[in-house]
Amino acid sequence: MHKFFSTITFLLFTISPLLAQDENELIFTVDLLDHPIANLEWFDEGLTTIYVDKYNAEQVRTITLANGYALFALEPSAIFPLLGNGLIPIEVDIVYSHYPLSKDDWRTNYYELLANRIKELIGLDSSLNSPQVQWRLVKQTSCTNELQAQRLFHGVVIRYKHSQPKALKAISDIVFSLPDFHLPRTVLLAANVVDKEVIDDEQLKSILYPSSVYNRDMKQYIPPVSRRKGEPGCPTFTTRAHRPRQSIWARLFR
Repeated sequence: MHKFFSTITFLLFTISPLLAQDENELIFTVDLLDHPIANLEWFDEGLTTIYVDKYNAEQVRTITLANGYALFALEPSAIFPLLGNGLIPIEVDIVYSHYPLSKDDWRTNYYELLANRIKELIGLDSSLNSPQVQWRLVKQTSCTNELQAQRLFHGVVIRYKHSQPKALKAISDIVFSLPDFHLPRTVLLAANVVDKEVIDDEQLKSILYPSSVYNRDMKQYIPPVSRRKGEPGCPTFTTRAHRPRQSIWARLFR
């Protein structure tokens, strides 16, 4: 019996840090959302707050979900969860009107409404509750009465990026081992010569591009005489001057 309680105690002390670690990896804990009034200081200081005249959501790589004035319910979207559709969330904007100016004048408690809006969104996709996602409160100031406030957008806007397709990821993970290409050494073959002589690039350049004709400083490669054995001799050319003189009669009736 003593061993049984010892085992239970050991498991509790072992599992507790793991649970705490999972809880610390979330932006919004269960206690934070279930007791927003008791944690109002965190909501006032823990989230980035910006003020705009009127919020205009971007049309590229964004998901816009409206919940209406003083409401928190969101209509389910077929695109959730984001990770399952190849999308990675980057930012979340909770957009609403800055009216009334004082939180005490709200018909619905400000902190409870904000917590419910967050819980509603996380209920659609729990991957948004991550430190990797930046959350912001966006308050619109172009309203001086309730009617103007109702005309403004109230909801959430999610910015995302596309994840790498699995097919491309599989290709990028493959390490291509290209064979080593070794260029053959330049070989100069002389006519009627069986042996061959290896020359360097400078010598080959002087043969292919004989700029030494114009540049006396450039090295000109000339094969040695010993390598030019067996070359045919120069042919003998004859001209009219070398032919014997013939008479006109011989030229006409030859």
